[in-house]
Amino acid sequence: MNRTSIQSSGLTLFGFILGALNTLVLYTRLVGVEQYGTIAFILASATLISPFISLGMPQGLLRFYDSITPIERPRLLGFAILAITLISSILFGVVYFFHGWLGQYSEAINNLSLYESITILAIALSMGVFELGFALAKLQFRPRFGVFLKEIYPRLLITLYLIHLIWSDFNWRGFILFLLMSYLTRALLIWITALKISGILPSFNFKGLRLNKILSYSLLVLLGSSLSLFFLEVDKVMLFELMTASEVANYTVAVFIATTVAIPFRGYLPLYGPKTARSYHLDSNSFPIADELKSANDQILDLSSLIVLLLLAALPLIQFVLPAEFEKGFDLIPILIFAKFIDAISGLTTPLFQYSKLYSKYLVLSILMFALLVLTNLWMIPLYGLKGAAFATALIFCVFSALKHWLAWRWFRIVLVSRDYFWPILSIVLSSLVWILIESLAIYVSIGLLAIFLIHLNQKGKLREFFKSLI
Repeated sequence: MNRTSIQSSGLTLFGFILGALNTLVLYTRLVGVEQYGTIAFILASATLISPFISLGMPQGLLRFYDSITPIERPRLLGFAILAITLISSILFGVVYFFHGWLGQYSEAINNLSLYESITILAIALSMGVFELGFALAKLQFRPRFGVFLKEIYPRLLITLYLIHLIWSDFNWRGFILFLLMSYLTRALLIWITALKISGILPSFNFKGLRLNKILSYSLLVLLGSSLSLFFLEVDKVMLFELMTASEVANYTVAVFIATTVAIPFRGYLPLYGPKTARSYHLDSNSFPIADELKSANDQILDLSSLIVLLLLAALPLIQFVLPAEFEKGFDLIPILIFAKFIDAISGLTTPLFQYSKLYSKYLVLSILMFALLVLTNLWMIPLYGLKGAAFATALIFCVFSALKHWLAWRWFRIVLVSRDYFWPILSIVLSSLVWILIESLAIYVSIGLLAIFLIHLNQKGKLREFFKSLI
């Protein structure tokens, strides 16, 4: 197993443990369900806006870095910084001067003060600037500190802030300012690190850069990145529009628990994204990295399957820990775990499309899938409430994941999931369905499948290999 990726996964896991402490224990007891729902909406909105501020420049940096000369690399970095500055200035101006007018067309914006709206934009800017600095660090194949900053740093600061509320009262305005400062300092730290390890200083002399090509690709990536984030966050935003903040909070807790399944993929992507981009630069007609991607996806499958079975076996404990006001979200967890697993095992197909000449075709498919997700949510949320949002997400993720694997084979003749994984995947699907349909038997099925899978991993020597890589 790749040691860097495993260690990145370990950092991501620790970040999720902190997030679980915040979500399941501290937020729910020290902040309150309504205010936590609004916090979840603010962070989800900032996450959705951040790609528009970054203009796809982090991915553009990864795509073109190896194809330009060392003299042009500081110029590309400078152009990315200038583009982000211009776009963020326009967005801040629009929100500041037209906040009231925008509130007439969106109930969510109408429910937010100008201060909260400006804070959302500032956090989004911090996220976009961070991703650009993180891309520069990933190009040096040293992503671990960036993973720490992305997955652990803000959650750790929030944990400390929430713990201090045990002895003091919660101040809404002060907490929003604290959130903003956390994301701003994170962006500053990644840039200090990235500039140090890359040895590059931004230049604002753009001579020699093929700006048309860079901009056209970056705008395509902007749309693609936005769609990827919309897939993750749109259900929360739509719930905020169609239901109450407490419903959003319940859904957010369930999504957070289910997203643990994506830890292995999130640990591998910072390394294999740049590697795929470099592989395409070396041979634009194929991907020399194909075998390495297959091996990495096998490892993601093993680790994700293990996490799914552990979560499903631990659901009674999770139900015991959840505060009473969040019990509505418990029934959503098996559905969302299934959705996140299906999404995670197709994750490494995305760099294949993103850095190839067929990216625009993949983007059309993404747009269609996103439109279908929105329509499905609009149909199912009014009928089934929170479960409607969860089922809509699971349905579209299944369809999209199958299409991504099919296109990877059709366009590149790359099959990332081998036949050996048919039975493990089927067992995950069955275990999730048992929790959804026959809850009384589900715990026994989950524990049995977990034991079988652990024996399988041990016989293959994969458990020992995993722990060695982690150390």
